[in-house]
Amino acid sequence: MKRLPYAQAALPLLLSLVLLGGCGNKEAKDTQVAAKVNGKEITVSQVNFALSRLGQQIPQDKLKQVSAQALNSIIDQTLLEQAAVKDKLDRDPQVLQAIEAAKLQILAQAYAQKQTADVAKPTDADIAKYYNDHPDLFAQRKIYKLQELQVQAKPEQIDAIKQQLTSSGNMGDFVNWLKGQNIPFQGGETVQAAEQIPLPLLDRLSKLNPGQAALVNNNGTLLVIVVAATQPQPVTLDQAKPQITAFLTNQAHQKAIADLIKQLKDSGKIEYLGEFADAGKAAEAPSASGGDQGAAPAPAAAPSPSNVSPGQSSGQQSANDVSAPDSVLQQGAAGLK
Repeated sequence: MKRLPYAQAALPLLLSLVLLGGCGNKEAKDTQVAAKVNGKEITVSQVNFALSRLGQQIPQDKLKQVSAQALNSIIDQTLLEQAAVKDKLDRDPQVLQAIEAAKLQILAQAYAQKQTADVAKPTDADIAKYYNDHPDLFAQRKIYKLQELQVQAKPEQIDAIKQQLTSSGNMGDFVNWLKGQNIPFQGGETVQAAEQIPLPLLDRLSKLNPGQAALVNNNGTLLVIVVAATQPQPVTLDQAKPQITAFLTNQAHQKAIADLIKQLKDSGKIEYLGEFADAGKAAEAPSASGGDQGAAPAPAAAPSPSNVSPGQSSGQQSANDVSAPDSVLQQGAAGLK
């Protein structure tokens, strides 16, 4: 029977089983026993730890109910653990590797959090500067309706494709030319808010008028992006402040962690052996996965797109309502930039 890929699946399972956290005051001592499962004790300390994983304060009138849920979750885990030991899964090499991988991740994360706990939060001046430096994300924010054509081109075909795209009267002519050249492609249409677009590409699209297009070479795939329509949807500094604060804080933490790892590497001794002898060189090489678009993230506008339709803000028109005249859609590549 094929075994499950424990190293990939075990950690998410372990984390998902402890769903509760954040704790209220408890009079019971941490060493007090909360339950027994086939003779194995579960302490109040374990319950409190499960509660602490929630990350928010539990209302006093809900504390008993939530604590009971946390205890029952631990009981479920304990029953599964005992069954696994009985089945000798605790000796399975893949399980042992998953346990070591989980231990490695937990300790590494704990140390990184401890060492970067004092990273300064962005000041109001930092937030205002980021807001003013990125008008396309905030003060001049737009919702974009985009027509996209992905062209699978060989290196020797790229120049001819660019020339044909520029000379074509509209996208229909360009598509017919691709078909005639047996160049594979696929197309589609999307609606995206400014913050959902990689920053280098957004800088290009924001300068285009409806009907104009941008050409992106993404590792051999040519992406023709026609701006079919736009809709202004600005965000004020007060609206954007929480998202910019979170973005800059996370950015500072990531930099602090990167600096910490570099310091540890410089002071440590790392040896690459066997088939991984060149792995160190690969780690130092810059990533090429971003293509011409770049992969720089942007903070979400207020409210976050994860909570509403793309680009939709409170009291504003949904991005899905962005419309484009037929004449604009017919222009296509005529305005290639």
